[in-house]
Amino acid sequence: MAAREEEKKPAAAESPEKEGAQEGAEEATEAKPERKSPTIISQLLVPEALVRIGVGILALGGMTAGAFFLITDVVGPSLGPVEQAQVTGTAADTNVPEVAAAPGDQYMVDDIIINPAGTRGKRFLRLGFALETGDGPTVVAELETRRAQVRDLFIRKFSARTIDEIGDPMVREEIRLSCIEELNAMLIAGKVSNLYFTDYVLQ
Repeated sequence: MAAREEEKKPAAAESPEKEGAQEGAEEATEAKPERKSPTIISQLLVPEALVRIGVGILALGGMTAGAFFLITDVVGPSLGPVEQAQVTGTAADTNVPEVAAAPGDQYMVDDIIINPAGTRGKRFLRLGFALETGDGPTVVAELETRRAQVRDLFIRKFSARTIDEIGDPMVREEIRLSCIEELNAMLIAGKVSNLYFTDYVLQ
């Protein structure tokens, strides 16, 4: 009997050791990290930084599209419609220069020598000009017939002005418009549309 009790004691002594070994094995298995299943990104071998950059670009594109929608469809209509006359470069814009028309028939007058007022013959103006008409060669023929009257008109207009007045571009333009008006009052076949100075030398 005593022998049986002794056999039981070592068996009882062994059982706590076995239990401790089993617990240690369980702890070891718990301490091992669980292996994660591979993700799609790691399977594609794409670096994480590249993925983050791609996501950032997509987010930025979405914000840009949203801002565009907000401005064009929400804020824009609340400001009211833009009138076409306010937009330059449209058909309603009246400041668009017209296409230059082809020049009309011209009548040339050269070498008119004029003594301006107050110079006592010491200073002179040499004048040449072209008269343009859109009414055809009949007006040019009439101007040729009235050649003496045309020359006299210009001599009278310019000789009545002083050196300072003749040198002033504004006065010269005033004389030019006055000459066109008087020539048109004189002509029967048509009208003079423009006058160009081809020679204007003050000495």
